[in-house]
Amino acid sequence: MARTLLGTRIASSQRRWRKETRWKSSHSSLTSSSRCSTTPRSSKPQLSVTYLATINGNGHWRLKFGVTNIGNRTIVTYQSGFIEVLGHSNKFHVGATAPIARLAPGQGQVIEAVLSEEKMASLDRPWRYTCLYANDNFRTRLNKWQWSTNGPGARINWLIPRRLKGVPLKVTGTSDWISESK
Repeated sequence: MARTLLGTRIASSQRRWRKETRWKSSHSSLTSSSRCSTTPRSSKPQLSVTYLATINGNGHWRLKFGVTNIGNRTIVTYQSGFIEVLGHSNKFHVGATAPIARLAPGQGQVIEAVLSEEKMASLDRPWRYTCLYANDNFRTRLNKWQWSTNGPGARINWLIPRRLKGVPLKVTGTSDWISESK
């Protein structure tokens, strides 16, 4: 009795497997670019960062960079970045100005990293700039709404799950090593 029951289970699982295989082969003409596809496309955003110029201000320096979104997803500008000096272990954070809040694929902008006189003096060796961006997703939009001028701020912080708090700055773009500093 147990043997026939086991044989019946094996036979039914084999029929189910054959049916799924037939369906997959009959629908194999669908490509990843068709609207019916359920497979997600590659969504890794990429940035291209190019050094443009250094401008001396009164008490501060502005470093101009061209940033282009060469990926296939929209990204959100975060007005921060860091500079790494060749041979130094520490990276220092710098503020940046960005005229466009969101960069669509193929879109670019000129950003300015702002440095103090002391930080500019520390660029005595080749250095490079890394700008920080975030994916344009629900978590980023929720954070922007919560902490905006008219947003509820900390009053609703207890309602938001931990996994949705903060903005992960996972999209980065790094310039080439730059030897000129002033």
